[in-house]
Amino acid sequence: MADYQYAAEGIDYAGLPKTIAERTPRLVSELVAKENFVVDVHTHYFDMLCINKKYFLIRMIKDFLGLKSVANGETMQLSIDEVYDMPEQSADNWNQELLEQIDKKEVQFINLQEDKKGFVDLIAARKLLGIKTMADMYWYYLDKCSLAKSFDNIPNDNVLTSVLMMDLEMGWETSLPKTFYEQVEEVKEMTKQFPVLPFLACDPRRAKTLDPKNDLYRLFSKAFCEGTPFFGIKIYPAMGYHPSDYRLWPIYEICERYEIPIISHNGGGAVSTGRRDFKIYAGGEEIRIQGSSREDVAYQLNDPLKWEIALKKFPKLKLDLAHFGSAGAWRPKPDAQNRKATIIRLMNEYPNVYADFSFSLADLKASRNLKNTLVNDELVRSRTLFGSDFWVVSPEGNLHLLQNDFINLLDENFLQLGLKTMLCKTNPMKFLFGK
Repeated sequence: MADYQYAAEGIDYAGLPKTIAERTPRLVSELVAKENFVVDVHTHYFDMLCINKKYFLIRMIKDFLGLKSVANGETMQLSIDEVYDMPEQSADNWNQELLEQIDKKEVQFINLQEDKKGFVDLIAARKLLGIKTMADMYWYYLDKCSLAKSFDNIPNDNVLTSVLMMDLEMGWETSLPKTFYEQVEEVKEMTKQFPVLPFLACDPRRAKTLDPKNDLYRLFSKAFCEGTPFFGIKIYPAMGYHPSDYRLWPIYEICERYEIPIISHNGGGAVSTGRRDFKIYAGGEEIRIQGSSREDVAYQLNDPLKWEIALKKFPKLKLDLAHFGSAGAWRPKPDAQNRKATIIRLMNEYPNVYADFSFSLADLKASRNLKNTLVNDELVRSRTLFGSDFWVVSPEGNLHLLQNDFINLLDENFLQLGLKTMLCKTNPMKFLFGK
């Protein structure tokens, strides 16, 4: 294992913003000064050019595997791999291509008149695929899904959101209409238009690439040292790497020193690498990952326990273990890895470990179990954040209604605890800004 030191890896240490205030965009500071706002800590603003159609289709997997808009209680059986094999990107006729594919898969069971989540929503969600700028996607969020809609007396645009990038170029080993480098530039421009906090996706496999423009450390410098700085880091292990990969040490060292927050995916595996047998670095040790399916591999990579190597080395990291292990971790029967218990243990052992409940809010059974824990565990109550996971949740159904159900559940019978204010403002402000 090479001994990576950030000063030698192309990171402009002298140009790094040294304080939280230096990294905070002006429009964010102005919004926070109003005090009448809420925070959605986990959001994406992918447009049609940032992704390929497979990304969108994979977000439909839940409905594909157990389609709710069906007749006679029947369900469609469609594997994740079959979804990946569906037609490639097409801006104009993807839904017709999809219909033709599904027609081969028991389409006779679909009831297009059934007013429930499922196939009907998939077709309706096509509008998302017509949006070709991240700025327009932000306007879509405000219009359809703004968290402020679930609060009385808070203007619709008084919501602070993140812009969580994903490095699909590396994770899916594919080219995209809008390169990752170009996306970094566009996200910087978004901070001049909207109160958003940009998070750079960091994939350790970009370290020491042959193309200097796309080298991990130079991209980090571009994001944080050139012009408008980024605010945080996004880690997505399911794309094919270990979150404690030693090639991330230079970045984690900087994050710990300057209180740069990290948001790491620890949820489901629908969006993940397609590899089944490959090697990754756990710290500096090379280990082998093998799985029988895409979901199996992602489940291994998403284990929050994999963060322990990095946390032991950088114990003061500000880390949000997103999705709180996924909804499955919060159902009555614990998941095999017992991710919920792992995350809560890490909260107890490290002062800046948090978790958000993004995406999982779509499962009200899981939400009720979360609420019980929040009511009875003061530490977890102080370290849990609200996140919608917009763009990803939107195709699953009406995100606004899902958020309303979740917010109302938090207040139900325990108004005095102020849970919705804690999750949607107090705790996120502490995680993001230390206050």
